[in-house]
Parts: sequence; C-alpha cells; structure tokens
Amino acid sequence: MVYTRTPHAGRDLDFFSSLGIGSLVQEFDKAFANTHTTNYPPYNIIKFNDNEYSLQFAVAGFKKPDIDIVVDNGILKISGKAPEPEFVDGAGYVH
Repeated sequence: MVYTRTPHAGRDLDFFSSLGIGSLVQEFDKAFANTHTTNYPPYNIIKFNDNEYSLQFAVAGFKKPDIDIVVDNGILKISGKAPEPEFVDGAGYVH
C-alpha cells in the first residue's frame, strides 16, 4: 500500500474540528509538510466513541523504550531517538 499525503487533501477539517482534534490534524500536516516524502510518518486517528480516540504512528526502526510520550500543559509531545547501528569493518549506510 502506498500512502500519499498532502496537507489537508481530501480531509474534512470540519469533521476533525467537531471531534476536538482539528488543530491536531493541522499541526501534523504542517509538521510533516516539508519532509522529502509526502507519506512520513503514516498515522491513523481512530475514534472508539465520543470521548475515546487512538493515535497510531508507523515509526520503523524504533522500539518502545526509544520513544517518549508526554502530555505537558495539555500538549501531546512524542519524541524518539533510535540507537545508532553498529557496523563492522567499515560498513555503513550509502543512502
């Protein structure tokens, strides 16, 4: 499956605003609008009921201990740092 994303394309922002997460969706779009690809990071917002939602992010290369999730003054902050890979005999990333 190929994800394609452009800011606000095909989105009903009024719908997200009615859920109380319209600004969150806009901030995600703005934060990742300048990445080299238009599909990173893929994420889902799942509504279980009027008061319960789930955010899912595809963060390849990270393990749970590498990710910090904090709510600070009502702001959700998600950050992470993956450990540097250990290469042997001069091997390394080319691209």
